[in-house]
Amino acid sequence: MKNHLDLSQVDWLAVLPAFKVPKQYLTNRHGPCPICGAGKDRFRFDNKGNRGTFICNRCGAGSGVRLIHLATGLPVPDILRELSQGRYTAVLSDKARKEAASNNCFSPAIAQKNRARLNRVWNQGTLLTGDDPASHYLCYRVPGLDLKAVNPYALRYHPGLDYISLDDDGNPVRLGTYPVLLAKVVDGKGVPVSIHRTYLTEMGRKAPVAHAKKLMSGIKKLGGAAIRLTDIPDCPKLAVCEGIETGLAVLAAHLAQGRPVNVWSLLNCGNLSKADIPAGRFTQVCIYADNDAPGIRHALLLQKRLREAGFRHVQCRMPAVAGQDFADVWKLG
Repeated sequence: MKNHLDLSQVDWLAVLPAFKVPKQYLTNRHGPCPICGAGKDRFRFDNKGNRGTFICNRCGAGSGVRLIHLATGLPVPDILRELSQGRYTAVLSDKARKEAASNNCFSPAIAQKNRARLNRVWNQGTLLTGDDPASHYLCYRVPGLDLKAVNPYALRYHPGLDYISLDDDGNPVRLGTYPVLLAKVVDGKGVPVSIHRTYLTEMGRKAPVAHAKKLMSGIKKLGGAAIRLTDIPDCPKLAVCEGIETGLAVLAAHLAQGRPVNVWSLLNCGNLSKADIPAGRFTQVCIYADNDAPGIRHALLLQKRLREAGFRHVQCRMPAVAGQDFADVWKLG
């Protein structure tokens, strides 16, 4: 798939702010990341070859096309198509401007296209059997995990999805086909909005690719949507965290003590702070934060927001050791 777009001809300093990357991040100096909000000096917009390049110690590196994709959630082909029309200034088409400015919704056409792909991928998946690469991966990351306790509607195994990256010109390139752990992401009403993918080896380890974890383009922005790793209707307790593995470690710890709990994974710290938790559904919420600066900050933001919204019992916990999450704690014993 060639887009015939010369990225070096794009006015990235004008285009990126229109796609939710503020100008203060485009200075070629180390600073916090506009995507994950992490750190004080982990992101840099270096714009090598005037290609909009960036690097973040957490989000990775790439061209301006990838930066737009991470910032907005817009599909890469749509970004390339918009840029290929020659609109290299902040004066973009009405469609692109509305989509870039939207906090939660894509256009009906994009949502319909993404929904079809999401349904196709999910329907190609199968339930975890305990003897597939996805099951082996989860049990490796969370020793002692009882897969039968996991919500069967939340996780699936896909025998092989293409891993697509971008070349230096922003063109999609297939780098291989890998087994994948699929995770259904739903909003506060339980409506599916996207699928999270973890690319694996046949042995149940992370695939040898730059970004083994990817979120598919959904029908709307995340906006606090979560993977409901357990769904126990009569249980008033909810545990929320960032990663899938962290959530399953929290589940394993509760099961070891004979305490049922609903566990939701919010995928990243920024989305954790926006957790879409329906009012009146839970009487207790415990936030299991990663022990790093962005993890702590966003967990506290969520705690504050929930208390202001009327949640009476909201706790925030984190590992004692800096840099760890609760999956690390569980695995280390």
